[in-house]
Amino acid sequence: MSHNFINNSKLVNKLVLDSRISKNDLVLEIGPGKGSITRELIRVAGKVIAVELDEYFFNILKKEFNGLESITLINNNFFSFTTPSRSYKVFSNIPFSITSEIVKKLTADKNFQEGYLIMQKEAAQKFIGKPIDTKNSMQSVLLKPWFDISVFWKFSAWDFTPKPNVEIVMLKIVRRELPLLSYKQRNVYRDYVYVSYNRQKMAKLEYEYFFMLFNNYLKISGPDVKKINAIKAQRIMKEQGLIHKIHRTRKDNKWRTF
Repeated sequence: MSHNFINNSKLVNKLVLDSRISKNDLVLEIGPGKGSITRELIRVAGKVIAVELDEYFFNILKKEFNGLESITLINNNFFSFTTPSRSYKVFSNIPFSITSEIVKKLTADKNFQEGYLIMQKEAAQKFIGKPIDTKNSMQSVLLKPWFDISVFWKFSAWDFTPKPNVEIVMLKIVRRELPLLSYKQRNVYRDYVYVSYNRQKMAKLEYEYFFMLFNNYLKISGPDVKKINAIKAQRIMKEQGLIHKIHRTRKDNKWRTF
């Protein structure tokens, strides 16, 4: 899997220090590669778990950090890895080709509290939605009630090796202490978004107006309507899963799904 490695150690140090990571935190790093971020994290965090799939890089990391109690190295695929059973934060330079899948897994985990993820600017805009982007993607609408998402840093192409031909940013994802909607409504909200996204033209709506529509839906819709929407949403999610699987088999490296 191709990867653009960050080569500016002073910048990495600044970003880690500017984050809200402290000695009280358990921090997960996805794809540490050569360890440029890992070295800074172990100085600031209480405990670091670094998950590296590539055996070559894993052996490099093991040689450098062997014996340190503040870090646990795991040679595994992140999607096969069981995330921590207690609250944790994430600070990672993730592979751009699986950005969406990584964010989806993290934000679905109740123990994930805060993340700093390096990704393409285009992807970051889609997670944030308006006003950073020209429209609200479905993913931004799904995440908005539970997470505050913003651009933490804008990189120069010279900060990476090899030099990327796209704009790169660090996205900050913070779980809201006070969600905009009750967690009890999470599944109903998800179903409503999947079923209503195109019909309600959510891409162009302001979030506040869409939340008003959802609250009206809760007031006027009985259990039967919600059950029907749940079935429709499941069908849409399955269809999208199939489409995504087809997209991932394409050889065009410019193809992106978010």
